Amino acid sequence: MGGILVLNDLKRDLSARLDSLGVDAAALTAEAIESATITATAQGRVDAYSSDRSSAAG
Repeated sequence: MGGILVLNDLKRDLSARLDSLGVDAAALTAEAIESATITATAQGRVDAYSSDRSSAAG
């Protein structure tokens, strides 16, 4: 029996800031859109060995 186990652990820290902004308007809208893409590749190897001893009895 064999297998491969893959765990993805995502940690993030995000901040945004507006500095020295001069605005002369009746209304102001600020929008932040968050988007992310995660691409992961797993590579592994599983080997199998036989423990069949029937051929050794001969």
